[in-house]
Amino acid sequence: MSALVSLSYDGTLLCHLHTALPALDRHGLKGTFYAEPTLLLESVTEWREAQLAGHEIGNGCLFGSTLPDGSLPAWTPQMIVEDVEEADFLLEELFPEQDDHSLGMPWGRDSCADGQSYLAEVSQLFNVVRTGVTGLNPLPRPDCQRLQCVPTADFTGRQLADVAQTAVRNAAWAIFAFEGIGTGDNAIDAAAHDYFLSYLADNQDSVAVLPVIDAAFAASGVGTPPLRLV
Repeated sequence: MSALVSLSYDGTLLCHLHTALPALDRHGLKGTFYAEPTLLLESVTEWREAQLAGHEIGNGCLFGSTLPDGSLPAWTPQMIVEDVEEADFLLEELFPEQDDHSLGMPWGRDSCADGQSYLAEVSQLFNVVRTGVTGLNPLPRPDCQRLQCVPTADFTGRQLADVAQTAVRNAAWAIFAFEGIGTGDNAIDAAAHDYFLSYLADNQDSVAVLPVIDAAFAASGVGTPPLRLV
């Protein structure tokens, strides 16, 4: 494969359950769903079924607390660590069959109280971190604790496919970051999303489509984090 693509969905929203998951299943593709704990617990049975079907349920506990620019100015790094760890313990309890998972950070700035970056702190918890920084990740050995993504708000299906083609030309890993699918904040049209999945399904000879944690292992051989803060 000359390129990798990961499809990540932020917040475990209802539109992910009702629109994104059925579309992925129709096209035989697997995605990463970054879980916001409160929303996750409202539909935990369905999300367990999704994980058992091969989708990654990642840690996305910070999404509900950020400002529009992605920052968390009312949070200290220690508060963020504690919240991430609490969410991680929940994921381990709810999804015991899932060996490992990645962390998804909000789109935009990774800053918290006093303008500090909290990336160093969360990188002690996870070997695989999808940041909110826009860009592609070089292959064969990306920095899996500082993975860049492609925020997809208002993209057309053709534009999404163009980004995937750019990844092929540059031997890169593109992590697409979706929020609303057909509805909600930062949404793309459901038909555009389906167009893109159809394109990916038809081009798997040149683009491998894997959940973020699986793509990280394929690209760099990263596995379970060596350190868990307690």
